[in-house]
Parts: sequence; structure tokens; C-alpha cells
Amino acid sequence: MRKNKSKSLLNTRDDLFIEKIIRAYQVHKSCRKIAAIFHISYKTIARYLHEANVPMNPVGGTIFKGKPKTEYHTSCLARWLRDNPGVKLPKSPKKISEITGCSPDAIKCYLYRRRKRTNPS
Repeated sequence: MRKNKSKSLLNTRDDLFIEKIIRAYQVHKSCRKIAAIFHISYKTIARYLHEANVPMNPVGGTIFKGKPKTEYHTSCLARWLRDNPGVKLPKSPKKISEITGCSPDAIKCYLYRRRKRTNPS
């Protein structure tokens, strides 16, 4: 008969090694940094931490300077448009920047990302 190969990773490694990984994660907060230190795949580090029930940071993090990313990373023009609905804006990015107080580059970026795309026929 075959033995059950679904052993826990924690049973296959030395407990002291796992404790070192956990302490390193508490200091560095990154599986990739720890993987570079221990010369192991970051996915293996993540598995060890998961099986040890260590609470891990979500991929990419969720908080930046105390604010959620979705709230913090909205453009100046998007916030202005949300706060001032129904205002007609001129076509020139320079004139829009004078009205809104946003930089012309931020306005060009916002308009470029929301441009209408046409299908060439």
C-alpha cells in the first residue's frame, strides 16, 4: 500500500527553521524578501506561513498612508468631477487645469484613459 503523501510542510521541516521564517516575516512583512534571505521560493515561504496560521498581508497591501488604495489613488480630476457634477468643461487641458486646479498632465492622463475607441473598418 502507498503511504499518504499529504503530509504537512511543517512536519517535513525543522521547527526552528519555521520559527526563523515566522520571525523574519514579522520583521520584513514580505515573502519575497524572506525568500531572498533564505534562498527559497517565495511560494514555499507563503505555504510555510499559511500552514503555521500566520496572518499574512494581502497581495499588494490594502493601506497606504492610512487610507485605502481605492480612495487614495483617484486622480485629481476624478475627485473634482465627483464633487462638482454637471459642470461643463472646455476642451483644452490647460483651461480645464485652470478651472479644476489639477495639473495639465493629470488631466491629459485622465482623458487619455477614458477616450472613445473606434474600431478601424
